[in-house]
Amino acid sequence: HVVTGILREVEKPANPEAARKAYLRKVNELLRQMDRMSNQRARAALNLLADARRRIIDDLAALPQTDDHRYRIETLASARDAIDRQAADFSRRFGVQMAGGLEDAFSHGAAFLPDSLRAAEINVFWQPEVSRAQLQAVQRLTADLIVKVSTDFRQRAQQVVQLGVIGAKSVPQMEREIQALLRTQTDRVTKKLGPIAYQADRIVRTESLRVFSIAAESRSQELERQVPGIRKYWLSAGDNRVRATHRAAAARYAPG
Repeated sequence: HVVTGILREVEKPANPEAARKAYLRKVNELLRQMDRMSNQRARAALNLLADARRRIIDDLAALPQTDDHRYRIETLASARDAIDRQAADFSRRFGVQMAGGLEDAFSHGAAFLPDSLRAAEINVFWQPEVSRAQLQAVQRLTADLIVKVSTDFRQRAQQVVQLGVIGAKSVPQMEREIQALLRTQTDRVTKKLGPIAYQADRIVRTESLRVFSIAAESRSQELERQVPGIRKYWLSAGDNRVRATHRAAAARYAPG
C-alpha cells in the first residue's frame, strides 16, 4: 500500500487516461519487484541459518561421547564453543547480506516515483541522489537487531546443550531440540517458522520495506516542492489482507 501522486501543475500527457493506467501498471510492477527482492533476501537469510544449524549438528556429533551417546560434563565447554562459533559466523554473514539488501531496497525506493512517472510520460527534474542519512540510521538499527537475534540463537542453543548434559539426554535428543530451535521451514500445524528463523525473516522484510519507504517518501517530498498543489491518493491492493484503516484511506483519498 503506497501513497502516490496525481500531478496537476505539469505538462499533461497527450492521453491522460492512458498515462494514468501506465503509471499504475508501473507502480504495481515496481511493488512486485520489491516483494520479490524481500522474498529472495528472506530465503537467503534462512539459508544462512540452515547452514549454521548443519554446522552445529556436525560439530556436536564430532565431540567425544559415551557408549550410550551422551556427553560427559567435561565436554560441555567444547559444545558451548561450537555453538559460539556458529552463532558468530551467522551474525557476520547475515550482517553482510543485510547491508547489501538495504542498499538495494533504498535504491529501489529512490527510483520508484521517477520510474513510475516516466512510464506515464511525465518528466520531472530530480536530484541525482536521495539523502542517505536515514538509510544509515536504519543500517545501525539493523546491525543491533542482528546482534540481538544472534545472541538469542547462541543463548538458547547453549541452554539446550547445557540442560541436555545435566539431564543426561542423549546427543540425538539434543540435536533434535537444536534442529527445532533453528528450524527454517514452516511447521505443518502452526504454519510458523522456528523462533530464530522468524526473527531473521522479520528483520529482512521489515527493515527492507523501511528503507524503501524512506527513499520513496523523500522523492515524494521532493516532488511536492517542485510541483505546488500536488494532490495524492491512496493506492490499495484491495484484497482481504488490507487493514480496515487502509481501506478507509483508499475510499477517502480516491482519485478525482
